Amino acid sequence: MTRTSADDELGIGKAFVSRLAGFTLGPLVSLVSPLVLMPVVARVAGPSGWASLGAATAIGSLLATFTLFGWPSAGPARFAELSSTADRRDLYRRSVRSRMLLLVLGSPLAVAVAIALSKSEWRLTSILMTLASAAVGLSPSWYCVALGKPSMLFRFDVLPRLLATLLSFVLVAFLRQVWIYPVLSIVSTAMGLVLLDRQQFHGERSMTHRGALASTLRLQWPVASASMVSSFYVATPVPLAVMVASTHDAASFSSGMRIYAYASFAILSLSNSLQSWVLSTKASLRAHRAMVALRLHALLALLGFLAIALFGPLASRILFGEAVQADELTCLGLGLAFACVALSTPLLRNVLIPGNRARIGLMGNAVGAVVGVPTMLALGQFLNVGGIAIGLFASEIAVAVIVALGSRRILTYWRNESPGNAS
Repeated sequence: MTRTSADDELGIGKAFVSRLAGFTLGPLVSLVSPLVLMPVVARVAGPSGWASLGAATAIGSLLATFTLFGWPSAGPARFAELSSTADRRDLYRRSVRSRMLLLVLGSPLAVAVAIALSKSEWRLTSILMTLASAAVGLSPSWYCVALGKPSMLFRFDVLPRLLATLLSFVLVAFLRQVWIYPVLSIVSTAMGLVLLDRQQFHGERSMTHRGALASTLRLQWPVASASMVSSFYVATPVPLAVMVASTHDAASFSSGMRIYAYASFAILSLSNSLQSWVLSTKASLRAHRAMVALRLHALLALLGFLAIALFGPLASRILFGEAVQADELTCLGLGLAFACVALSTPLLRNVLIPGNRARIGLMGNAVGAVVGVPTMLALGQFLNVGGIAIGLFASEIAVAVIVALGSRRILTYWRNESPGNAS
């Protein structure tokens, strides 16, 4: 078999490369645009405001995971099981309505926690930042990934947020008012949803009954619960640093977590690029594609670890200022955590969930939380905020080991599905 025919068999052709480039460009723009704004925010807010906003962002991200309710992981797999356009559109609309309901239900508690963790002069802005971070849970990105249309992702998710970020940069820099950024971020999310709905459904109305919403939430629960447990211990470090460390150290740690969050866009980008490609084929070929995806993520894990561990302190000083620069131990721990997430993500999204073993992901994340949170608390006392980062790494390595062990049997089963092994 020639290399060209082998690539065609695996689906590694121009369409694959185009999809990879398309789904990489959007998150790359999303990654770069905050790098323009956040240095301004950090300098306007100062260490006290920066630590408060970091905690608010973490709380909002936790609510965003609750709002997403597992759709980024399970949505494309459920979409692939449907054949009619009407059923697929109905699936998307049910996802939007169920996520809106969850956002409304979870917002009061998230706001209360953000108020408790923020300095008095930053409470209003912290509330807005919490809601802006939570609104990301309404993103239509999973639907664009399922359709394999990166241009749709750019138009209705990336572009509105990019415009909001650029406008915020100008207004925050000149008016010195940080609250402008979360307000415009919320508006951009709403605008993207409305524009996509008009483009896809042309204004037609569709009612979703309570029973349908309840059924949707019930089907999503195994994946959603795993995501929420994972989000819990990922969102814990910054609020924990705010509670146990000095304002300066908490602000420094918040800078490190910002670098970590920006780097994680690369994992999201690569995973989005490959998920529908891996899943849109028969089981035997799916095993080959899943391994290709894993190798690409392994390369990203190595590069990401080196970048965060070696250049994280310098990058945080350049971006956010010397007053809130992340320290070396923090960046080492976060680099190791990044590598573990990069390795576990393709196994969860491309193997465990389509293999109906999402509960293994839940178990892994539960073990990660049990291992990681006490480790963060203990090491935080001895190693300051750097110990909290090492605790996060302990969480993620526990998850990666369990997910890897759980994926082996599914991959073996898929390989044995090939015609040559059927006899």
